[in-house]
Amino acid sequence: NEHPRFLHYMQIGREEKVKRLKAEMQKLLGEEEKYVGTIKALENSLIQLRATRQDLQAKSNRRQMLYSTSKQMFDRVVKSFPPTSRLQQILSSIAAQALEIAKE
Repeated sequence: NEHPRFLHYMQIGREEKVKRLKAEMQKLLGEEEKYVGTIKALENSLIQLRATRQDLQAKSNRRQMLYSTSKQMFDRVVKSFPPTSRLQQILSSIAAQALEIAKE
């Protein structure tokens, strides 16, 4: 308020105070613009990071699916061959040990 209409116009050093307040306001407006720019840059960065995260998540899901498919194919190939005598011995000993553990 450079031109007061009330009695407070008699304040000493009013012009200097008005200049100081205007300079302070300009400084604060400059800082606000800087912070607004920083916020916009951070928002853009956040958008890019979210897109990157979604891309990585899709790649991870694809990797898990391929791993699962590979494991299923391996199991099918292994099951397509008859078990060897040694494998049958191992499986029977595992079953026997499981029975002994269950009895205890």
